[in-house]
Amino acid sequence: MGVDLNWTDMPASKLDEKLDAALTFSQGVPGAEYPVDPSNLSEWTDTKESLVQAFPKGKEPEDLTILRLLFFGGIPSALNPMRAFSDVQRTVKEIAQNYVNGHEYSYGVDKNARSAIHFRVLGVYNFNGSPLIALAYDADNSRKLHKTDKFINARVKAGAREIARINCTLAEQALLKRVLHFNSKRVAKSYLPPLAPEEDRYALSIFLPLEELKQEQLGVLMANDGCHMCWGPANPGRYCKTCNAVKYCGRSCHRAHQKVHKHFDERMKGGTWTDATFNFDPALDGGRMLADSPDRVNDIGASRQPSLSPPNLHGDNATLIKIQRPPSAPINDTDSEISEDDDLRLLIHDRFRTFKGYVSKKDNLEFWEAAIKLLPEPGLKNEAGVYRFAKRTGDWRLSACLDREPLGGPMW
Repeated sequence: MGVDLNWTDMPASKLDEKLDAALTFSQGVPGAEYPVDPSNLSEWTDTKESLVQAFPKGKEPEDLTILRLLFFGGIPSALNPMRAFSDVQRTVKEIAQNYVNGHEYSYGVDKNARSAIHFRVLGVYNFNGSPLIALAYDADNSRKLHKTDKFINARVKAGAREIARINCTLAEQALLKRVLHFNSKRVAKSYLPPLAPEEDRYALSIFLPLEELKQEQLGVLMANDGCHMCWGPANPGRYCKTCNAVKYCGRSCHRAHQKVHKHFDERMKGGTWTDATFNFDPALDGGRMLADSPDRVNDIGASRQPSLSPPNLHGDNATLIKIQRPPSAPINDTDSEISEDDDLRLLIHDRFRTFKGYVSKKDNLEFWEAAIKLLPEPGLKNEAGVYRFAKRTGDWRLSACLDREPLGGPMW
């Protein structure tokens, strides 16, 4: 689903919590209340085409490769899981299409016939303007898929000319089962549709349109304000003594992560952290809007009130931020005196823009002079800014390690 949790020893319970949150985000229906009884909803009366179009088709493999490069710097570890989610999107859309074509029953199976899932669509309903597919389902992991053979034979005896078959990889089936199980808990116990005798062990669930996660949602899911290894609670300010950037709950997690973390330590050791204040609106106090493109700086004003400060999803852990130069700023502004451009501001934000702010030259001359030397000349393609690690130290304060460049080449 695009959520990269890096190499950690996250407990299964925490991973389940993250996945459930991702599914909640992906299936967000405005004003929805659960559990829902489909029999109390009105039937979907819009066109058949609108029903199918309401379900995203998922990204193509080549698009996923590009997405992976853009979000995660070319590391391929999350490509297959992201593809599984796109496959699930396509399968749900195909089930909707099969139903429109008159196929109440369908089944998904992998190419080697090792596992299968049977579906029976019970109806399609209007759920706050979104289509809701009510269905009964069963999984088949039996030897040689005997349950699937019985499923097909029962449909043939009932007069079905053909049964829709959907190709589903094992990874896709695993995620499909998770979606179905998650949504089964959203079905009210009062929903008791009539089922055939051979379907007495089928579970009831629903399908809703599965949308791609938004950048802000990815940021929420990937944020960690606790132990860098196990994601458990960690005392504020208990940083690794070498890098001074990430926290651990204790020695055991620190040692367990050291094999991976040592390269980061080598890069960050001895770095200088520079403090800065920021605000939320580039137009405050007459400051000019400064960023790589005008369409990125159209935020409406906000003051430095704590209640209006950007959410701090990372706690006091360090996270990568992007620093972007103002187009009109001098390339080498090292004068100790504040110039006539003292109202210039740098745009800073994290990967998914859960946090964004503007650092003014007037209030942060030390930060400005150090940062402006790092930034590429205006107008260079693919050189809109630089990346550095930073920690929030207050509602409107941060500390950035400007003299240590992160490993790799993130592209966002």
